Formats: sequence, C-alpha cells, structure tokens
Amino acid sequence: MGCGGGSKEASPSTASPGKSGPTTTLFNIPDDKFVDLAGEATVEINVVDNTFEPSFLQVSPGTRLILTNNGRNEHNVTPVAADSFEKVPTDDFAPGKKASITAPSSPGDLAFYCSIHGTKKLNGQSGVVRVVAG
Repeated sequence: MGCGGGSKEASPSTASPGKSGPTTTLFNIPDDKFVDLAGEATVEINVVDNTFEPSFLQVSPGTRLILTNNGRNEHNVTPVAADSFEKVPTDDFAPGKKASITAPSSPGDLAFYCSIHGTKKLNGQSGVVRVVAG
C-alpha cells in the first residue's frame, strides 16, 4: 500500500488495553490476510516505502519482532493503543536502522502504523500483529 493510499478497511471491534499484554482490540481483518508465523522465536518485518511486509502477521506470545527500515525514507512505528508497546521514534528509525518489539504474553491484536505515512485507522502504512495462544 503506498503512502496514504487506500484503506485496509479495518475497524476495531473492542478495546481493552491491559498492563501485561496488547490491547485486546480485534480488527475486522479476514484471517486469510494474516501470514501465520506462530511458533517462530523471531520474525522479521521489512519496512519499505511505504509499507510493512508482511502487514498482517500471526505470532506466538513472546515472539521477537525485528523491524528493518529498508526504505529510502524515515519511518516510525507507532502503536494504535498507546500502552501496547513503546513507539519507535523517527529519529531512531532512519533508513538502514533496526528496531525490536517483543510480542506480549497474552493474545490480542497489536496494531501499529507509521505516523508519517499511515493512520491509526490502519490506512496507508500500517499493520497488525495478532498474538495467538499456544
């Protein structure tokens, strides 16, 4: 999806942030859009101009997510639910830089976006990590 281009037609169905895990918000994204990477200890997310690849992925609790800015532009990684993970700021995520996020221990959706090229409604450069139980 290009910069600001198109909608992934995602809308949250519930929201209940927790202290020990992601928001339990489940976005109305069809299951077949998610890449199933459950069971992997580490998962790579490629950040290019202006997408996350993969945009929708399913992982196990505790999976380490490695994001690499392989694009030509600066990006950031901003959580839709402010307390679901610490934002990766633009200053720390220039081209060629890496960032790491650990998937929480409880199931739920970890929605994120680049605030430069996307929106918290998951338009433009955005994605969802769905944490699934064992």
